[in-house]
Amino acid sequence: MDGHCVISLAFTDFNNGHNRESEIELRIKKIEFDEARRGLDKNEAKQTILKELEFEKIEMFKRLAKVDEAA
Repeated sequence: MDGHCVISLAFTDFNNGHNRESEIELRIKKIEFDEARRGLDKNEAKQTILKELEFEKIEMFKRLAKVDEAA
């Protein structure tokens, strides 16, 4: 499936009070498919994309935590 999506990233808690424990927030602002597909709607596609991004976010956090511990 081909298409385009616009994702916003923010550290909302950090921006509001410089909370160093803030977590990155990911939002899909817009999603479009090049061709309409049966069986998968935009909400399902958003959920799939966000689930994968959340997984990658957690994996990166784990890797960076290990680097920080080693320093």
